[in-house]
Amino acid sequence: MTISLFLEKLMEDKLTRGQFFPRVLITIFLKIYLSFITIGIHKDMYPFLTLIGIGLLYYLFRIVIRRLHDINKSGWFSTVLLIPFLNIFVIIILFFIPSYVDSSESNNNLELKNTKGPWDKV
Repeated sequence: MTISLFLEKLMEDKLTRGQFFPRVLITIFLKIYLSFITIGIHKDMYPFLTLIGIGLLYYLFRIVIRRLHDINKSGWFSTVLLIPFLNIFVIIILFFIPSYVDSSESNNNLELKNTKGPWDKV
């Protein structure tokens, strides 16, 4: 697998339940492990560990947004992760919600849909 193919696969739009579950678990375990490491580490390493923590938080938001797109919800619902204790329930709920299947996607219809809006009436 080439690097460009790996990065393209990493940033695809949707993430199914089967893909979401291990990524969230690994991210959460890494974050917990990072928290335990910071207890016994010298203070010179705090900026480096903080950057790693911010990177893990960004990755968690990114995979939650991709999962929300898979269930046909807006990525803005990921801001609920900022609310303590509610974020745990949101992630657990995302484990169980089935993927949204659009009939045009299931038929592999790649034609653009004719979408008319109020701006087309002018």
